[in-house]
Amino acid sequence: MYNLKFFVVGVVLFIVAMAIGNSGQVGLAQPQACTMTLNPNQSLQAAIDQVTDGAVICLLAATYQENILVRRSLTLRGAGQEQTFIKGQDQKRGKAVLDIDGLSEIPVVLEGLVVSQGRGSLGDGVRIDGKAIVALNNSKISANDGVGLRILGSAQAVLSNSLVSSNDLGGLIVTGSARVGLTNTQVSENHGIGLQAAGSARLVLADSQVSESGLAGLRVFENADIGLSNTQVINNRGEGFVVLDSASVRLANSRITGNKFFAGLIAFGAAQVSLFSSQISGNPGIDGLRVENSASVEVRNSVVENNGANGVLVKDNAKLGLTDSVIRNQAEWGLTALLKQCGFSFDGFTGQVSFEGANIIEGNNKSGTQNSKGNPGNHPFKGLPDGQVCLP
Repeated sequence: MYNLKFFVVGVVLFIVAMAIGNSGQVGLAQPQACTMTLNPNQSLQAAIDQVTDGAVICLLAATYQENILVRRSLTLRGAGQEQTFIKGQDQKRGKAVLDIDGLSEIPVVLEGLVVSQGRGSLGDGVRIDGKAIVALNNSKISANDGVGLRILGSAQAVLSNSLVSSNDLGGLIVTGSARVGLTNTQVSENHGIGLQAAGSARLVLADSQVSESGLAGLRVFENADIGLSNTQVINNRGEGFVVLDSASVRLANSRITGNKFFAGLIAFGAAQVSLFSSQISGNPGIDGLRVENSASVEVRNSVVENNGANGVLVKDNAKLGLTDSVIRNQAEWGLTALLKQCGFSFDGFTGQVSFEGANIIEGNNKSGTQNSKGNPGNHPFKGLPDGQVCLP
């Protein structure tokens, strides 16, 4: 399931960030001098419309109450998070506070800003569309009625050292063929889904966190492709991670933990998921990892532990591969298929489970409910205490 092209996308995003970053936060270039410095009683929109391409508009530590449309290459540089605010106007309900519409491949840099108070269900904080190429550095998108950050079309965006939080309809939504990278960024405390990717979108999250969403932490569907490295999906009030349709997901050195509803990670449809050196733990719903329909999941050098009922459940025609991994300390089964012999009401698994390397399955059945069932099925874990593995 390893897809080299996906990681090439990540490298391309990093190069884009270096090419257009002016703050030193994302890129390597030295900050450019301000073309103009704007007072809050001056029109930001008027300034944007008047400057030449590549201008740097510097904003004071103040509040700029204005909905902005950007259709040219420029930098908006604030004084820093919690210092420079761009807030939507009440009479602009249904409009993004900051709308970047790339009719051509315009590079735009946003740095040191707070974008907030988009009004109405379409009142997003930042909307990036078309062919825009955007770097958002050291900034915060918060307290918008719509989505915090919406990226669509064929736009490209890189977020660094930033926060997307407390937005009503969700944190970050990516659709179309957009390409997005997050590094050292938090998507947290949004009232809907934390991060959602659809269409043929491609995302890379590195050293980042998706947490405390009102619904699922991440939802990836259609043909979207997402990779996580050194990233945490934690304490979301719904599932941690939902992958469906023909979406593809890779997690490396990442953690899915403390997610409250149903499962830490669910893969169904024809989804493909790979976990490398990662952890699914402490999710108090039913399953740590649940694989359904014709989804395919590879778990390698990873740990599934201390989840609500079962560590891993497979059903339908799902495929699961375990390599050098650990499943331990679940209340019920460590690894189970949806079968009558495993205590379910019907037989609902016709897929495949394979084992490679040295897997450890131990300490499960902590509730003792599987004591009379042994470890039924055809697998290499027959000699374990009751209630560890149940397969066909």
